[in-house]
Amino acid sequence: MLLAVLGLFLCWALGIGAVPAIAGLACGGVALRRARAGQASRPLAVTGLVLAGLALAVSVFFLVVEGRQIRSAEDCFDRSRHPTWLDRQHCLEQQLRSGEGR
Repeated sequence: MLLAVLGLFLCWALGIGAVPAIAGLACGGVALRRARAGQASRPLAVTGLVLAGLALAVSVFFLVVEGRQIRSAEDCFDRSRHPTWLDRQHCLEQQLRSGEGR
């Protein structure tokens, strides 16, 4: 369950939260098998699996959203359209203000 919570805290950072979330899913699966054998707590195993799945879904969502924003900002680094650093900075500021990227 600790890995799932860590994944939730890191899910906004370009998909980094997906790494502990995947590990949390694996550990949660092992814990669920142990719970069936009577060696572990089933509610904790299920909670860990649910939180890890949520962390993975949110991480993928943020990865897609941030990836789209990065792709839309690539245009600002085209030196033929924005020759100076100030032009590129102005373009990036407009991209951030527009919210949708283009």
